[in-house]
Amino acid sequence: MTETVAPPLINPLYGERRNASLGRPVPHMPLRVVNSAGQDVGAGQTGQLLVGGLPGRTIMRGYHNSADATADVLRDGWLHTGDHVHVDADGYYYFDGRSSDLLKPRVDNVSTAEIERVVMENWAVQECVAVGVPDPIQAEAIKLYIVRQPGEPLTREEVYDWCAQRLAEHKRPNLIEFTDALPHTPVGKVDRHALTAT
Repeated sequence: MTETVAPPLINPLYGERRNASLGRPVPHMPLRVVNSAGQDVGAGQTGQLLVGGLPGRTIMRGYHNSADATADVLRDGWLHTGDHVHVDADGYYYFDGRSSDLLKPRVDNVSTAEIERVVMENWAVQECVAVGVPDPIQAEAIKLYIVRQPGEPLTREEVYDWCAQRLAEHKRPNLIEFTDALPHTPVGKVDRHALTAT
């Protein structure tokens, strides 16, 4: 990230590398993982990644001509990254999504990245994205857009069953829509806003 002078996490140059992870903390780089109340969470629990440091030396001094944006992310000596992660028992960090990509279908936040990762493990899925849509009963429902692999007759029922075996009940999609293609931004990311605006 551009807000830090050096990467706060890296897979070890020596020792075990876990390529599915973000790695472990760089020496002398203070990190915290906190919940929405700012309290540190335990191993295996998802929270926002905070990076400590000296503004202008080890982390950014601020955003150019944007005092409000700076105050939003730099608080009490910590850079609030907006990235949600969890840490395993061995100290390796794993990416669970961005704050802007969290859904709240019931009480707990749900990471769209986790849902998409599980669904993408199905060989019949070429691409997918999970978004939140208005729901009259709960805060929002989880809608999953799927692009099938060419020639694969994947059904909604098969996707529901797949998710039921691999995701907690509150993380399972409520709605599934198959599409020939997903909209993308100029840098190649799926354009979630284009999907939620329709």
